[in-house]
Amino acid sequence: MGLCTEYGGSFIYSMGLSLVLNNLNHTWNLIAYCAGYGTGDLLAARLKNQIVRHFSYK
Repeated sequence: MGLCTEYGGSFIYSMGLSLVLNNLNHTWNLIAYCAGYGTGDLLAARLKNQIVRHFSYK
């Protein structure tokens, strides 16, 4: 089950990345990609910190 999930995730990531890389020929597309990537990283870090604080023992 886990192996199928990993393959599926890798396939979706590869397809999404190919779509993004094929459309970076305009400056605004590159700016939007960078902004989205940075926002996703920031939100993921904040979510991770909240989860760790919630489940950590004091």
